[in-house]
Parts: sequence; C-alpha cells; structure tokens
Amino acid sequence: MLTVRLFAVLRERQGSDTLTVERLEGESVGSLYARLFGDLRDEAGRPLPVLYAVDEEYVDADVVPDDGATVAFIPPLGGGGDPRVRLTEDELDEAAVAELVAGPERGGLCTFSGTVRDHDGGRRVVRLEYEAYPAMAEKQMSVLCDAIEAEWPGVAIAMHHRIGTLEIGETAVVVAAAAPHRDAAFAACRAGIDRLKERVPIWKKEVYADGSTWKANAGSSPDASPGDAGQPPATDGPVTTAQVPDSEFGRIPGRLRDAFSSKRGRSEVNPFVERIHEFSPWVLPGEDAPALRGGWRAAIGVAEDAPLVLEIGTGNGFFFRDLSSQRPDAAFVGVEIRFKRVWMTARKALDAGARNFRVVHQSFGYLDTYFAEGELDEVWINHPDPWPKDRHHKHRLLQPSFAALLASRVRPGGLVQVQSDFAPYGPLARSVFGTEMWEHVAFTADLWGAEDTEAALLREGHIQTNYEKKKVAQGEPIMIARVRRTEAPARPPTEAEDAAARRSVTG
Repeated sequence: MLTVRLFAVLRERQGSDTLTVERLEGESVGSLYARLFGDLRDEAGRPLPVLYAVDEEYVDADVVPDDGATVAFIPPLGGGGDPRVRLTEDELDEAAVAELVAGPERGGLCTFSGTVRDHDGGRRVVRLEYEAYPAMAEKQMSVLCDAIEAEWPGVAIAMHHRIGTLEIGETAVVVAAAAPHRDAAFAACRAGIDRLKERVPIWKKEVYADGSTWKANAGSSPDASPGDAGQPPATDGPVTTAQVPDSEFGRIPGRLRDAFSSKRGRSEVNPFVERIHEFSPWVLPGEDAPALRGGWRAAIGVAEDAPLVLEIGTGNGFFFRDLSSQRPDAAFVGVEIRFKRVWMTARKALDAGARNFRVVHQSFGYLDTYFAEGELDEVWINHPDPWPKDRHHKHRLLQPSFAALLASRVRPGGLVQVQSDFAPYGPLARSVFGTEMWEHVAFTADLWGAEDTEAALLREGHIQTNYEKKKVAQGEPIMIARVRRTEAPARPPTEAEDAAARRSVTG
C-alpha cells in the first residue's frame, strides 16, 4: 500500500488531503498520478502539470516507490518556490528586491542594477532581447543564493532578472545583498551578479541600427571571493571552519574556503533551517561540531574502543538508519549539507530506536576540522554526485586530495567503501585509492550481476540504499570499491596522481 498526499486543487477535487491506495507492481509515480487524476485539466484544458515526491524528496516521474512509501503530488507553485529569485517580463523594482534582504540585524545593504546602454563596441544599440530557460534559470539562481549565503555568514541575497524586449535605459537585472557589515555586503553583491552572468541560462540578443547579434551573458571579471572584502575571520571562541585554510593535502572539493555556517539558511524560505534543531543533541549545526573533535565516542555514549563510523552524504537517511540501528555498540556520524536531509536522517534513525549517532549539517570537505587523526574506523560514501563532464572534474568528491585527507583521519586497518551507479567512478575510485596509503580489499563494477568472489564478498551483509533500489529496478549496475588504510603516512598527491585520476574518468 501507498500513502498519497494531496494539495491545493488535488485536495479540493478529492475532498481529502490523504489517500491510501494499492501499490501496483512496477507502477511509477507518474503512472500512479495518471491512474488517479489522468482526466484532470487546468483552466486552459491542458493536463495539470505536477511535481512528484517520495518520502519528502522530489523524484522523477519514472521512479517506482517502495511499498509503504508516502507519495506526494504537488501542483504548480504560484509565484515560484524561492522569493529571492525571479524571472519576469515586468519592470524590475530595485526597492522591492532590496526589501527582500534588508533587516535590523543587517547594517550593510548593497544593490546592483544593470541597465540597457545605447552602445557596444562602437555600435549603436537599439534594444536588447533576453531569453531564458525559466525553470532551470530560477533553480540555478536559487542555488547561487544558497552558495553565497553560505560563503558570507550573515548575508542575505536576492536577484531578479528581466526577460523579453528591453529598451535603452530599462533595468535588466537587480541583485541586492545585505549583511551585518558593509564589506560582506559589497563582496556578496559582486559575487551575485558575476556568478549569475556566468552560470544561469539567460541569453541576450543585441539589436543594432544595422543588424543584431547574440551575446554571451557573461561577466567581465572572476568571481568575487569571501577573502576579497568579506567577513573578517573569527578570533574568539572555539575553532570553526571560518578559521580553517585549505587542506594541507591540496584543494578539497566541497570545502568552502572561508566559512560554513548552519546559520546561513533562511527559515522563511526553508522551514528545515529551524526544524533540524528539533532533534538536538542528535543533530549538530556545522559550527558546533569542532568541539567534538577527538571525543565523538564519549559524546555519543559508547565505549572508548567502539568503532566510529562516518557516512558522507546521508541523503534521505535510509542507509544511515539501517546501519546505526543494526550496530548499537558502534558510534555513527553522518555528514549532510542539506537541511531537510539532515532532519530526515535524524528522524528515521530515532524512529528506528537508534541513539548512537550524530548528524552534522556540513560539507564533506572539513573532515580534518571535525575528526582527529586516525579517529575514524569506517567511512561509507554512497552515490556521490557524478559530475559527468570533464570540465566539472574539480567538483567530484573522489579526488586524490580527498583520498589523502581521508587517509589522515582513518586509522591504520580502517575501511572505506565507495558505492555508485555512475560507471566511470569505478576506475576513478581505483585510481584515487591506488596509492601506498590504501590497500585493495574488494571491487566490483556490477554488484548484483557479477559472480566473482569479490562481488560475493561485497554482497555479504550489504545494506541497500533507497537510491540503489531504484537504480537496480531500472537495470543499472552498481559499482562498489572497498579499501583498507595502511600504515603509510598520509601525504599530498603528486601531479601525476591528479592527472591519472582525471584520465581514469575521461579516458
């Protein structure tokens, strides 16, 4: 059976906000919606577009829910989901954008307005025509706002952009940033406009008196950095990520250079910013976790010699729940960067009766901040983001620098396991863990399809993640690499090792 949650027009039509329906074998959430509401139309007579969620996570229409899952059908969200960002054909109101970020706790307010000028490269411009991929553009703008608010503690930022035809002198874009102090407001506002122009799918056509051309919507300078004119580093209190420079092992993907704070979240946009505190002390904001460095077992309440197990990226928490509840004598720490997933992970583990854990709202790049040398016994990494394009290699979690950082935190004899449905991560994992700091334990490119002894070893006691179940149902092979820490000292990677890691994915 499935529980189905309904909202707005769907709730009104059904006369209830919850349904219990029979789960049909192999039926996707899209097919389930068609079965229940296939004849529903909007005011223009078109099928009503909806989003799908399973157990409070957005999913694609072809996802098949597990028995007992909660499925939600979400009609269009009027006015967009993030008030900080907007694409519109209407005139922009600079004051209204500034009002979104202003507040009594933010003494510095900086706005940038970009207007249509009457020339470019010696040619007279008549007008501009802006075109966008709206759904993706607004999503990327929201991601940029989140990232900037993470980099500058206390900053709030908003950005609105015009699309359609704009005449000379009309405002095309407004970015506003507010912060406790002016330096951070200036730096965050500059980063906002530069990154928007670099990364958001918005295009402009310049129309001249004698023709027209499409122009790159790109900024003229590199991204601003928090170190340029941002928040000064903290000097009082316990060590925090704001005081931690780049790792001694090199650039670590996921490591925000100057700061990370759970306080960056905006509760008026994301209710889970506050809700993660419902599960204190089992949930820790990132800035509170350094105090437990070297003392996780005592804080969690297990024996001094109990295994300390880390999961990097807990997702929706099913794997973390199962692992921690099956091993009550061990201590578990989960690191997850998304507020909602932190909350979901803790809720699932607590509901299962586990109390031997902590979930930290943080990026995976700060292992040296939260764990002492050799403090970890096991590390589990399940389905990290694939970043399939070569130009995105620097974003991949699996890097020689990260494997070296991990080696500094895992005790000799400790285990690390990486699992992925992205096939190129097989050779990548073998490359980054192919140094003297690690020894091979087992590897398979197809956990459920291979019949060799290493695949059989990896299947012993294997706990399927929720994501793995979906991929297996779709016929996707699952890669697993398991390695053991040696006695060799942790060291930075060589240039040759970095190059070999990149080649292992791209060939």
